[in-house]
Amino acid sequence: MSAGLQTQSAPATGTFRILVCTGDRAAEAELTKALSPSGGEARVATTAAEFERVLGSDEFEAVLVDLPIQSDVSSAWREELAQRGVAGLDVVLAVPSAREDAAKRLVGRSITAFVTKPCTLTQAASILTIAAENRRLRRRMQALESQLVADEPEDELVGCSAAIRRLTTAVSRAAGNDATVLIEGKAGTGKSLVARMIHQSGRRAQSPLEIVPCERADENALLSALANAGEGTLLLEDIDRLPARTQSRLVRVLKESSSGLHKARIVATTSAKLAELVAKGGFREDLYYRINMFPVAVPSLVERTEDIPLLAQHFLAASCRRSGLPDRGFSPTATAMLESNPWPGNITQLKNTVVRAHSLADGNTIERVHLFAPTQQDGPALTAGGLAGFAGIGAAQSAQPEEEDVSESDILPFQEEEKRLLSRALRATRGNVRRAAQLLAIGRATLYRKIQIYKLTIQ
Repeated sequence: MSAGLQTQSAPATGTFRILVCTGDRAAEAELTKALSPSGGEARVATTAAEFERVLGSDEFEAVLVDLPIQSDVSSAWREELAQRGVAGLDVVLAVPSAREDAAKRLVGRSITAFVTKPCTLTQAASILTIAAENRRLRRRMQALESQLVADEPEDELVGCSAAIRRLTTAVSRAAGNDATVLIEGKAGTGKSLVARMIHQSGRRAQSPLEIVPCERADENALLSALANAGEGTLLLEDIDRLPARTQSRLVRVLKESSSGLHKARIVATTSAKLAELVAKGGFREDLYYRINMFPVAVPSLVERTEDIPLLAQHFLAASCRRSGLPDRGFSPTATAMLESNPWPGNITQLKNTVVRAHSLADGNTIERVHLFAPTQQDGPALTAGGLAGFAGIGAAQSAQPEEEDVSESDILPFQEEEKRLLSRALRATRGNVRRAAQLLAIGRATLYRKIQIYKLTIQ
């Protein structure tokens, strides 16, 4: 990489780091000198194995990938990085002029920018400094967004049942130590909320909370998130869906964490019974024992029915604050209906039902009819067996008869359906992320994360 580059001397301050993927070990000292006026320093990885090790052991703001004129065996791993990018980090390419057109096609896909060689190290350092600053600004924005979501009054544990008291005690104890936490509970019970509370109540509250959806997490995504978390918390959502190869990498990460190599605390959530998955060979036994050091069980609504009126009133008050409509409460028959429903979707389902009923009641007392009556726009609400559908964009289509023939060609992969649903919500709300999240009955931070995953456009 150093061929054709000129360096300038300056004291290194090391306030941000760039990971350089190159075959030239001398580039570390040379690029550090060029970055030092901006407070940066460089670390070099000359092999794929070194890249993974360094990326997992330190925190970086950007990655510089140095490509030769012709790819060979020694540079094949760098070519692969250029094509797929590095999860969570900006990638800048250093390419010969003959490969400039190919680099242009990668901008916006796997890389952020490129610099054409030969060039001065000062020029390369300027681009890397901008990439690092953009990365820091994005992380700050994400942290503020997460804090806004965490500060919303409805995002808290509500209730007085024995089950919720046990959960509150468990959260307090988990926050008071650094053991790996496994949060178990059915879908919609609030596992991610419990994870945030553990993070925010402990000594790591001022450090980042990095969230990784496990279903699509590869080894690089895991290592990148671990580096981004620093001394904060790494939250692995739905760890039962973690791919087998990434499970193996996570075992190594936990072993390295026990020796002090990684400083982040790991918290995992699951709606599955991991012990049963282990018995069936669907989850690594050694990983299960390592993440289950401090188990926290989140109760379903069936286990805390006495909390339902309090929760319903809590969600109604929050809906009133957002909409500006008055809070006239629930009629006795509506309250009885809320208490008697099975709520298979748990708190998420209850919250969605209350918000929908409040809208249908138009600020008046919520009656039984507002919980049951279908509308042309929203489809059915509560039925004898619980909710038939959620309010919002996803329920906008009219109900189809159960006996309608469906062919395999009508079924799309879940990720494609989810992406289409999120896109419709953003179009319907003209890019209002807060409103789209309300319609979809998900947290704003969750929607922002999915926007990044699917690279959606906010109009």
